[in-house]
Amino acid sequence: MKRTLLGVSMVLVLVVASSVVQAGSVLTVGDEIYFGNWSGGTFTAYPTGTSNFTTFDTFCAYLQGMLYVNGGTGYTYQVTGLGHVNQGGASMTAQTAYLYTGFVNGTLPGYTGTVLQQQAIQYGIWSSLGATDAQLQAEGGAILQGNLAAAEAEYNSMGWNVTPGSWSGFGNVEIATLTSLNGNNPAQDILVMTVPVPEPTAMGLLGLGLGGLVVVRRKRLAK
Repeated sequence: MKRTLLGVSMVLVLVVASSVVQAGSVLTVGDEIYFGNWSGGTFTAYPTGTSNFTTFDTFCAYLQGMLYVNGGTGYTYQVTGLGHVNQGGASMTAQTAYLYTGFVNGTLPGYTGTVLQQQAIQYGIWSSLGATDAQLQAEGGAILQGNLAAAEAEYNSMGWNVTPGSWSGFGNVEIATLTSLNGNNPAQDILVMTVPVPEPTAMGLLGLGLGGLVVVRRKRLAK
C-alpha cells in the first residue's frame, strides 16, 4: 500500500538509541516529520527538512485528526505545539502517560508487541483522553482497521485499564500537535516523550562496568 490515510489520533512513543541525552533527539516546536510502517497499531515517525530528532514509534492522540502514513516525505507535517491538551480540548490523564511510558520502556505487564496489543494500547489512549465507545464506533471501519471490539477486549484482559497506584502525573509524556505542510489533510496530535529513554543494552553495559569496579576493589582489599 503506497499511501494510507489514518482517520484517528496518535500517541507518540519515542525510542532513543543511546543512554546519553543528545541535542536534537526529542521533538521540538517547528520540527518537520513524516510517518511510515503502519500495520494497524503503532507507526514510525521520521525527521525531514532541517529537523534532527531520533526516529521513534507512536500512536494517535486525537480521534478526529487525520494523517497520511507510508506516504514518505510527500506528506510532511510540522510540530506546532507541545503540551498536555489535544486540539479537541481533551486533557491528557495519568492513564495516557502510563500507557505510553510503559510502551516505550517495555514495562506494560504481558506486552509482547503483537498488532492486537498495539491496537489495545491505542484504544486505551483514546479512552483515557475521553473518547467513548460510541464515539469510536461512529468513526467507522478506519478505527483500528475495524478491530475495535477485539482491541477493547484485549485492553481489559491485559489489566491495562487501571493506572497502578504507584503512578501519578504525566512523567515525560506530552502531546505534540501536527499541521500538514502539504495541505493534504487536517492537523493531528501524537504522544511524545520529552526525555530520551536509555537503551537497555547501554544500561546493561553500565551495570557490568560498575560490577567490574566492585570486583577490582574487593581484590585490592583482599591483598
